Amino acid sequence: MLRAILLTFGLLGCALVVSATARYAYLTTDTEADGLLTAALFAFVATAGVGGHAVAVRIWRHSWAWSVIIGLVSLSAMLISLTNSLGYVALRGSSAQDAVAEANRKAGRAAAELSRLTSERALITVVPTSEEQVKAARRAVTAAERDREAECTRRGDRCREREGDERRAREMLASVEGNLAKTIAAAELDAKIVAAQQAIATLGPQRSENAHGRVLAAILSLPADAAARVATWQQAAFAVVFELVIVTSLVAAELMGGHPVGRSPAGPASTVRTGATPAPPLAAVQSLAQLLPLAGPATYGKPSRFFGECVALAQDASVPVSATLVAYRDWCRREGLQSVDTEAYAKAIQTICEKTGIGIEDADGKVVLVGVKLAEAEVVA
Repeated sequence: MLRAILLTFGLLGCALVVSATARYAYLTTDTEADGLLTAALFAFVATAGVGGHAVAVRIWRHSWAWSVIIGLVSLSAMLISLTNSLGYVALRGSSAQDAVAEANRKAGRAAAELSRLTSERALITVVPTSEEQVKAARRAVTAAERDREAECTRRGDRCREREGDERRAREMLASVEGNLAKTIAAAELDAKIVAAQQAIATLGPQRSENAHGRVLAAILSLPADAAARVATWQQAAFAVVFELVIVTSLVAAELMGGHPVGRSPAGPASTVRTGATPAPPLAAVQSLAQLLPLAGPATYGKPSRFFGECVALAQDASVPVSATLVAYRDWCRREGLQSVDTEAYAKAIQTICEKTGIGIEDADGKVVLVGVKLAEAEVVA
């Protein structure tokens, strides 16, 4: 059960790493065809990097030299895959960080523009003036000119007075026109200030481009630059640990499975019961054929069928596993079947012993099955 959990966990993590690496390769190419090809290549290398170590463990049983070679190749592939994983970790947040940076730049420009407009507006003292007031002032100037011309043409006594009236009317017109210009300029600035305020409200407050770094800065009381560096190293450590966890899960699953029947850890002359179910009484069962279902005809001879037909329960008896293997191969030849390899036979022995409660004993350097014997025909053969 634990092996299945580890294997599932490792394969799921392997799929995640391969997917992330392939996506990183796809996103960093220029064309669709190049993206697909590069993604396939990166996925191939990533698979070798995280899964090759389990293969090296399996090969060790057959050739330690090739196991070391495969392990080194897998380590190289894992290092390459790790750099790609780091690239994906960095790439996954780049779009969001770029968007935050652009929003911050816009907010900064809007704030600077608002400050400029506010300062410029503060310099303008406005006397509210309308176009009608300007028109009235112009009519007053026209009337003053007419009165002055009429009085001064005939050299009347009030010529100088009319000239003064005209001068004051013109001064009033200039003042009113100036006030109108200031009123218009102030209104334009007020409209721009409102627009800038709305833009700032829409953009919201400026945010940190590295949210992870901001959190670390708050927790560890670090400056922003130092927190950003810590966040980068933490992402690198995450990628390394993640791939190591996947590798160790797959290797552990491989180590937990496929152990051949061998020397008992309890030492010589010790009996190991591999199943929780005790062996049935000999009086009730005369052969293992009553315990194990017989397999139908197949290309390979089933060890369970061989045990059912050729191995019998016998009190105070034992038989070496090697002897059962020789008898099994002879039985396969007689039946016209192909025998399984030694490792598969060892696994089948373990399963049979677990299901039937047969003991496995290591005595005098030989692994023997306790409480069973080969049928007479097999011994003669």
